Amino acid sequence: FKQKTAYEIMPSLVGSEMCIRDSIGPLKDMAIGLVKTAKEYIDNGVEVDAILGIAGSPSCGVDVTYRFGLQSGSGAFIEELKTAMEEQGIRVPIVEINDALPEKNQAILERISLKEVT
Repeated sequence: FKQKTAYEIMPSLVGSEMCIRDSIGPLKDMAIGLVKTAKEYIDNGVEVDAILGIAGSPSCGVDVTYRFGLQSGSGAFIEELKTAMEEQGIRVPIVEINDALPEKNQAILERISLKEVT
């Protein structure tokens, strides 16, 4: 079967709903849910090549977030995701995509393999 993207695994986690920092509780719950799903895929032989975050997002930023202005650091969801991944022993790179740098994004996505798993 074809390897799934994070969007295909849990579409509710991709989009504006995830990038609204209402409270940590729901973000933690979503992170735990995503990690459990990713672990199921990994345990069943599916390679999870990367998780994508969005530069400058208050929730989804990986290296750059927005807290009273742009600054270095991870967004609230990514912080919760890293914690949940560590607790479950999941080692998948979290890669930041920046909508202002389409050429860089293209290179990043080309490095992430989307291959068939047998």
